[in-house]
Amino acid sequence: MPKSKDNSIIDIKDLTLIFRVIRKNIVLIVSLPLIFGAVGYFYTYKLPDIYGATNQILIKAAETYDYQEKIFKTVGYYGSYEDISNQMRVLKSRDLIDKTLDRLNFNISYFIVGRVKTTELYKGMPFIVRASVTKPSIHGQEIHISILNENQYKLNYNLGQQSVEETHPFNEEVVSTGMVLTVTKTLDLKKESFNNNYFFKIHSDGALVGKYLRSLAVENIPYTSILKLEVEDEIPSRAVTFLDTLSVVYIDYTMDSKIRINEKTIEYIDKQLTEVIDILNGIEDTLERYKSSKSILNLTKEESEYFEKYVNYDNQRRGYRIRLKDFEALEEYVISVNTVDEKLLPSSFYVYQNDDFLQSTIADLYNFQLQRNAALADATLGNPAIDLIDEKIDLLKNNLLQYIVNSKNAIKGRIEGLTAEIDSYESIIKRIPKTQRDLLSITRRMQVNEKLYLHLLEKRANTVIARAGIIPETKVIESARSIGVVKPNKGKYILMTTGAGLLLSMLVLFIRVLYYNRIESLAELSEVSDLPILGQVYKSDAPAKEDYLIAAEEAKSHITESLRSVRTNLQYFAANVNSKVILITSVGVGEGKTFCSVNLAAIFAKANKKVLLIELDLHKPKVYKALSLKVERGLSSYLINKAEYKDVIMSSGFENLDVALCGPIPPNPSELILSDRMADLIRQAQGDYDYVIIDTPPTGIISDALALMKHSDVNIFVFNTKFARRQEVNFVEELVERHEIPNAGIILNGVRRKKWKYYYDKYGYGRYGYGYGYGYGYGYGYGQGSEKS
Repeated sequence: MPKSKDNSIIDIKDLTLIFRVIRKNIVLIVSLPLIFGAVGYFYTYKLPDIYGATNQILIKAAETYDYQEKIFKTVGYYGSYEDISNQMRVLKSRDLIDKTLDRLNFNISYFIVGRVKTTELYKGMPFIVRASVTKPSIHGQEIHISILNENQYKLNYNLGQQSVEETHPFNEEVVSTGMVLTVTKTLDLKKESFNNNYFFKIHSDGALVGKYLRSLAVENIPYTSILKLEVEDEIPSRAVTFLDTLSVVYIDYTMDSKIRINEKTIEYIDKQLTEVIDILNGIEDTLERYKSSKSILNLTKEESEYFEKYVNYDNQRRGYRIRLKDFEALEEYVISVNTVDEKLLPSSFYVYQNDDFLQSTIADLYNFQLQRNAALADATLGNPAIDLIDEKIDLLKNNLLQYIVNSKNAIKGRIEGLTAEIDSYESIIKRIPKTQRDLLSITRRMQVNEKLYLHLLEKRANTVIARAGIIPETKVIESARSIGVVKPNKGKYILMTTGAGLLLSMLVLFIRVLYYNRIESLAELSEVSDLPILGQVYKSDAPAKEDYLIAAEEAKSHITESLRSVRTNLQYFAANVNSKVILITSVGVGEGKTFCSVNLAAIFAKANKKVLLIELDLHKPKVYKALSLKVERGLSSYLINKAEYKDVIMSSGFENLDVALCGPIPPNPSELILSDRMADLIRQAQGDYDYVIIDTPPTGIISDALALMKHSDVNIFVFNTKFARRQEVNFVEELVERHEIPNAGIILNGVRRKKWKYYYDKYGYGRYGYGYGYGYGYGYGYGQGSEKS
């Protein structure tokens, strides 16, 4: 019954591969996250802690008396607070923050320099600096100050390319380069302060406003008219102070419009009263003089009745004329809105209190005016939001101006009607004798102005009472308090840097596995190559010798045993070939092909096989060194017809193993290998020996091995675990396929033994390992140069 196929997503091979990759790169996987985490820790350690502070403000507290509410509601002041977003923008306006900072001394920051970290201080400094900047470039510069003694200090700072170092006394105003300053010592000045390093920075108003504008956040708590303010600062107490001061400045701002409305109203009433008082004083003087000169005592009852009606109509006409004058003032205000003064306020608002349309329209107009002023705090003219408000203001102005014109025409008509009535009674009064008539006229004028005077006094009293009762429409319901460190989140930052190190290690690992991962075992080699693997040669942990020939000297070493395994595989590889010519090469230098050539030849010789080892790396031969041999005439002499076959064959000193050494290095080795004499030598050797092993140059550098492969029966590529990578294996496979190389196989050299194979060492084995490199070059004479790895 056939074995069922494993359909699991992950099998043991996948797990083994993952484990092998992790084991080979464990240092990289662990070290990079640790390094990145350590860098993140030290970086965040040097970063200053940023603290937060918060408070809450209630908009439109409505703690006013009824008559105040009616007065200020008339001009639309309440309506402006119904738009919470406007108040949020006002709180974040540059002007309001600028006014707040004007009340505080935040323009100078103090720092103390530690061994690792520099800390900003707000209180407890041994000195206080008051400075006026004369050169703008001084703003933001680190001005170092050293306390020399209780009476003197030293300044040290750079101003552009200029280095400034000055000594000044405490508590005296001095003129320094770029600034005028006074450094006052405080009670915190102690001898310990002399050893500390301090510096301070002078901030420009614009930079300071920008800093707090960026760090201030205003949030409307849902379903309420409560605003929550938060600000960030390096010092918690300074953040609390800023919020408290900002709240006071904002509350003053909310009261400012009320106070200005009240003051403008009183100013208008006072102006009217002054005019009426002047008129009354003049009339009283005239009446007194007239009575004295004419000796007039009284008028008749009928004349008094006519006179009373005459005065009543004249008083009404006077009131309408004042109302007409108020409409003219209102018209002037409406026309000037948005063009002359951003803070214009309507005057004498009480004269249109009973006009519902006028009240609502003026309220809307003033509302939009406040919105426009608030919008200008964060935007400029031409902004779409401001343009939209301007369009609404223009529409209201057109409607209001048309209403004012119609109202003025109506008032003028009413005045004309009253004038006609007055004229009729005036004609009756004219029949009264001139003396009495003049007296009536003077009395009439005085009564009219007295009623107007009393009316103005009443309105002024109401306005003054309202002024005395003005209280803020907003109030702080939660005082400023610190909420602790808000950033940087050091734990999160360290975690992020560690994660970044882990991701980078994974990326490097992926690239390394994909392009640079070394092949260290037969299992790894079999996963990337379809070529036959003839075996592996172990690497010893003992120092390598200059002697290459280990198989003959250490018969029971683990390296010799691995070579025997290769020999066995070779005997069954290409079994149909009687006399096998084995060519050994590699892709690059230092792979150990010469080591494998010499030791495989020795292993076959010890198996009673006649073996010829041919040294055909004519560029940089090494077989002669491995066997400690020297020869005057070698293959190079044979190939140029200066020696015969029998002249180049010599004994290696080991039974059954002969060698054909390179001899003197020729100037044209690649051309000599292609000669017919080379083919003759190999054919003759095939008849004389059981195995012919050819040591050739690396195929990745020189093409000699490819040219010789037409004479070989088996072609072995040696890979070393120090250099073997997927790209080299792919190169060999493409080479085999492109050149149709027959019987190509692979030997993996320098393989580290598993722990369970260390039992060899108990018996003294494994003292040798192949550790030589291949230093490739040209132009050496015979026996010159050496190669090590």
